[in-house]
Amino acid sequence: MITIPYFCQKYNFDPDLLRKLVKYLNVQPITGDLQTRGMRFYNEKDLFHIYNTFINTFPKNLQQ
Repeated sequence: MITIPYFCQKYNFDPDLLRKLVKYLNVQPITGDLQTRGMRFYNEKDLFHIYNTFINTFPKNLQQ
């Protein structure tokens, strides 16, 4: 279990972009749901799959 801010710090990724992707893809957190406020924990493998797909799909120069 991992939060989006910690995941992004660990993998050097933009947290706002990951939040938007998670919301768009409707990835459900382990704790709470997408509509509640507060800390939400996700499966790290789910977030990593989104991250990995994004990194492999878009060239590095488009991510800046």
